[in-house]
Amino acid sequence: MQLPDAAGLDGLERILAEAPTTAVVVPAGRQDDKAGIAAVGAGTQDYLARG
Repeated sequence: MQLPDAAGLDGLERILAEAPTTAVVVPAGRQDDKAGIAAVGAGTQDYLARG
């Protein structure tokens, strides 16, 4: 996950710290299921794999 002021799971942690009840869905790259699974483990609602 790339944001203008954060990258990877750091950005996710910041989002969830500010809004812990907000559902977050992360897009993952075509071959990047590991990143999506890691995001779910870190607290996202789900991830979308591009296909």
